[in-house]
Amino acid sequence: MKDFFISMLEKLGMAFWIEISTEVPRCVYYFGPFLSRSEAGQAKPGFEEDLSEEGALGITSVVFQRPTPDILTIELDEYSTTQVTNGVLGIEVKTADLSRKSS
Repeated sequence: MKDFFISMLEKLGMAFWIEISTEVPRCVYYFGPFLSRSEAGQAKPGFEEDLSEEGALGITSVVFQRPTPDILTIELDEYSTTQVTNGVLGIEVKTADLSRKSS
């Protein structure tokens, strides 16, 4: 039943997601979807710990409602950041990198 509710929230763009940014490597990661802010908040420390154990530095995170991200892991060195508004990263994809990223 929980999966049904999460699926509905996703379709409406109202599911909760964790966005974790790291300075090293320069990445943005999305984890989700979650049914509630509380559920995402409880899961957040585990994702932060995993990234830290993998050697990531400068970890910051936020939980918010958003549509399903098109890309779950964004390597910022391969993109030009255009803006960050309300936790949503606007990116401009470099054409040369697009062919390499599609799979």
